[in-house]
Amino acid sequence: MRRSEEKALIIGAGPAGLATASLLRRLDAIVFEEHREPGVPPHCTGLVGHGTMLFYKELAGPRVVEQRYNTITYHVYGEKPLTLRWEKPVAYRLKRPLLEQRLRDRAEKLGHRVETGTRIRRAWSRGVEDDGGRSYRGLVVDAEGALNRIAVAHGQERNRHIYGVQRIIGYDGEENHIHVFFTPLTPRFFAWLVPLGGGEALLGYAEEKPGLIDKAVVKHVSREMGIGEPRVKAMYGGLIPVNPPGRPVSRGVYFIGDSASMLKPFTGGGLYAISRLASPLAKALEEARPEIYIEAAEKLLAQLRREHRAVNMIRLIGYHRAMKLFTRLAENGLEVSAEDYDQHQRVATKALILLLKKPWILLLPRHRAGPANTPQDPSRET
Repeated sequence: MRRSEEKALIIGAGPAGLATASLLRRLDAIVFEEHREPGVPPHCTGLVGHGTMLFYKELAGPRVVEQRYNTITYHVYGEKPLTLRWEKPVAYRLKRPLLEQRLRDRAEKLGHRVETGTRIRRAWSRGVEDDGGRSYRGLVVDAEGALNRIAVAHGQERNRHIYGVQRIIGYDGEENHIHVFFTPLTPRFFAWLVPLGGGEALLGYAEEKPGLIDKAVVKHVSREMGIGEPRVKAMYGGLIPVNPPGRPVSRGVYFIGDSASMLKPFTGGGLYAISRLASPLAKALEEARPEIYIEAAEKLLAQLRREHRAVNMIRLIGYHRAMKLFTRLAENGLEVSAEDYDQHQRVATKALILLLKKPWILLLPRHRAGPANTPQDPSRET
């Protein structure tokens, strides 16, 4: 198929920019990345649901799917841990930066260029200029990430952030079992322990001022898990936008990913939205019809904006308090399916229906922390 003489100029060689380039077949692309290597330094946990995993597996190959999890335990402050177990995997971990490397390989095999060590200074609707003063003409896609400098210049809201901090630690627990911790130490988010396999795990958390609580959070998670002082092998972090999603197209520039806060509000995961939006964005670029992307994006973004409003209310009272209600509902009939991992509004809808049917659940006494209960059925333990 004949390629257009037009070019796509993509700012950022993260999953958003590289996935978009990997799907362009009738349009040449240049992807600009300010770092020397895409995906470095690492910052993302890489957890995704089944549908999202399939998207990246198809684009980047099966090796990027490094870990599968069928069990999640929720440790809510002052409550007994709640463990949910599924027959099939509910979550997958994508290997980073292998994901970016494979997406780059695919994009370059299609004839696209990836310019590393190149920082874009400014952009307009039909071109960009780098720090060296070189100008390029074409359709502009902003996939610059959480520090959305270019996006702000084109009418998007400046991202507000919380800070995610992660450690790779030695760990010999179950490799298919994720642990999530909701405590007053992290009222606007949570902490997590995600096994990596090979005797390692990610111990992480996110908050506005991590330096003030870092040691306390690590101590809390270590105590809950009974692992003692963790042996830290590496440490890194990143920014998580907490403002509502922006516009898919603004002032002639296309936006995808964290640059316009297109992520799951409750968990801060951005890979899901990218998996839903990269294909319509590529089609819109190839056909020079922004309405294709706007229509597809607004359907998803409307859902994410509703979730964002709900999460704002949760942050006002604290994640740890809101999750007390979740555990009570899960112990009294709330069914959480594997498909709900990337569809948080489905869980909220089912929770509301259950509350309307059984409002007395709110009056039940809380289950205080203590020994774990005996499993009640193959899919649920409390």
